[in-house]
Amino acid sequence: MRRLVPLVLATACSFEPTGTRDGAPPGELDARAAVDAAVDAAPQVCRVAATTPTATGTTLGSTGGGSARDPLGCPPGELPIGAAFDLTDNRITNHGNQRLVSGIHLRCGAIDLVDGVALVAPTGEVVLRGDTGGNCSNYLAFTTSAEAACPTGTVLVGLDGNRPDDVLFNNVSLRCAPLSAAAVVGTDVTLVAVTGTGTDANQPQTAACPAGTAVVELRPNSGCGIDGVTLQCAPLACP
Repeated sequence: MRRLVPLVLATACSFEPTGTRDGAPPGELDARAAVDAAVDAAPQVCRVAATTPTATGTTLGSTGGGSARDPLGCPPGELPIGAAFDLTDNRITNHGNQRLVSGIHLRCGAIDLVDGVALVAPTGEVVLRGDTGGNCSNYLAFTTSAEAACPTGTVLVGLDGNRPDDVLFNNVSLRCAPLSAAAVVGTDVTLVAVTGTGTDANQPQTAACPAGTAVVELRPNSGCGIDGVTLQCAPLACP
């Protein structure tokens, strides 16, 4: 008598590990996805810079009364973003009996557009002071004002101030305008007072850049004090 032995059929199941496709090893698709996500999330950054043509803006103070000095500007890749001013401790009797600007501290900075949003990194400053010889003794004692800066998202487009008589200036404010995501300078102006530059207001003045441009240099005339500054301006771009 033959013994019957049950026949057991084993059915093999196949599966593909999670995260594989087309023979890729486990986890490769996850790694690819992470790389793609990182690339997609990388911010778009560009440095704002002055372009051509440059244009001459108007003057705060006067171009008379002093000697032309070298332009006051920032290194390549940077723009003026703020300023402080030296104000004479003495009132100058032959110029309206007012305290007057005898030095300029121009603050430079790097402006980057990060995903269309302007971020400003202050860098160094460039300084200009008036003469010290001759009859300038009344101008030599001075106090440096607080430093004022344009709000983030704006650029410097001019200066407001007061002229005591026919030359010189005091009571300064920065004129700041918005910068678009395409580095276009807007027309809405915000005034930022420079605390410590006086409060005289007998002859208010505005020195402004042409529409669509920002300040890139100040061209000063000076004697014992800073007789005036003429703006040099340019459109901006973010290549």
